[in-house]
Amino acid sequence: MHTHFKRVLALLLTLTLLLGAASVASAAVEKKHCNCKNLPIIYVLGRQATYDDPSSPDRRELLAIKNTPEMKALLKGAIPYFAKAVTLGQWDAFCDYLAEGGAALFTTFAPDKDGNVTDGSGVDWSWSEEWHTENDYHNTTDFSPHYFVYDARLDPFEVAKDLNDYIEGIKRATGHDKVKLIARCQGAVFAFPYFTQFGWDSIDTFVQYCSAANGTTLFSEMMAGKIEFNADAYQRYTEQAGFFQDGEINYLVRTLIHYLNRDMKLDVTMKMVELLYQNLYQKVLPRIFRSSYATAPGYWGMVASKDYADAKKLCFGGMEDEYAVLIEKLDRYDREVRTKTYDILRAMHADGVKLGNVVKSGMQMVPFCESYDANSDDKITIEAQGFGASSARMGSEFSDEYLRAAVRNGTAKYISPDITIDASTCLFPDTTWFINGLSHYTFSGCEDDLLNAICKSETELTVWDNPDFPQYMTVDWSINHTVPMVAPEETAPLTFREKLKEWWRWTFIPTF
Repeated sequence: MHTHFKRVLALLLTLTLLLGAASVASAAVEKKHCNCKNLPIIYVLGRQATYDDPSSPDRRELLAIKNTPEMKALLKGAIPYFAKAVTLGQWDAFCDYLAEGGAALFTTFAPDKDGNVTDGSGVDWSWSEEWHTENDYHNTTDFSPHYFVYDARLDPFEVAKDLNDYIEGIKRATGHDKVKLIARCQGAVFAFPYFTQFGWDSIDTFVQYCSAANGTTLFSEMMAGKIEFNADAYQRYTEQAGFFQDGEINYLVRTLIHYLNRDMKLDVTMKMVELLYQNLYQKVLPRIFRSSYATAPGYWGMVASKDYADAKKLCFGGMEDEYAVLIEKLDRYDREVRTKTYDILRAMHADGVKLGNVVKSGMQMVPFCESYDANSDDKITIEAQGFGASSARMGSEFSDEYLRAAVRNGTAKYISPDITIDASTCLFPDTTWFINGLSHYTFSGCEDDLLNAICKSETELTVWDNPDFPQYMTVDWSINHTVPMVAPEETAPLTFREKLKEWWRWTFIPTF
């Protein structure tokens, strides 16, 4: 009897536990399920500040060396060394001074020789699924993304694992099976390894913005030693909006640069700078790079395919065994990501992932690299950002022959009103937007509106769908927003449509 009672009691307890578990499971499923169509947006930011001790109130930003006492002392101390180098040819002493002093500025920033960060430095960011559950703001028409921050020095494949954890956490917190993913600048360097390791079943929409997935041109070419100076490019760069404050000083500086360039042959000075660079190329750059960016795998993701071999040779030539572990990490990224970005995007799109790409254009590149005359956002060319976008050189337009061919090929509709950009050569021309006149680190707020429109669209938004966001836009600072780009009257007496009519006549095809 006693045994029978114990069996009955055990059965009742088991049933109670099972019913309770079923109830909890049911509640969990109900809690985690959301029927709204407004999927959460995850924004993978560009590079953020790194600190020696992120949680300390006395923390120090690791790369904040501009105008510091250390930097000023280094430059002041270089003067006598430079004077002896120029007058007596003592370049070795000058190079050693710069290499040692420059390396010292980055000692707290650089990872070790294997590409690892073990000293506790990093970014000031953390997250919890509980916080996102309590602050679930995805069901709104406003642009309210969940931001993902990372240490840009780290191995992209390791950061991709953190991104996967974050995506899965946001999915649970919001009750959705998919998210919209935005990657800005270096954020794209870490998004693609996520795709190669975890696929894209969780991604409804992927938007790139000033993408560095194909390299950050300025950084990439400098890492590869492809440094070039051009007086015309320097003049254009100093005349860009925002380089100097408006007023008499601005006018004076612009006039002086124009005078030096035109009448005093500033290009001669630039050639002297190039000569100086040639003396520093092998003796200074590699040592400074190895003590700063060269041991950071995440930064190598911003080196373009065309520059990768040269950059490795410059930084590690003759030292391959010493940096073997690091180099294997870099080569893995090259094999699995850098050379596969186009294929990855094609596969994603074929599987139904909606794509978008926002490019900044019309800015003079920082005039110290080989691509100084390429249309860019002053850091990355539009060809790299736009996955194959074509453009005329800065200060010029497409030739008449090019335009006639575009009309014959049926791609003239992809040419910008100012006749400088052709989107037809982009990997996905119908989902690539260009905002003219914004530098890489200049923001007007209109970008968020465009990103929001792309993400909130239930179908893949194209450049033809929303009149507020045509393929080519420029910023009107009086309203702090974009407006459709129009052909500038002073450089294009005929409107774009009128020009096209002329091209049609040249090819003996009826006008429209």
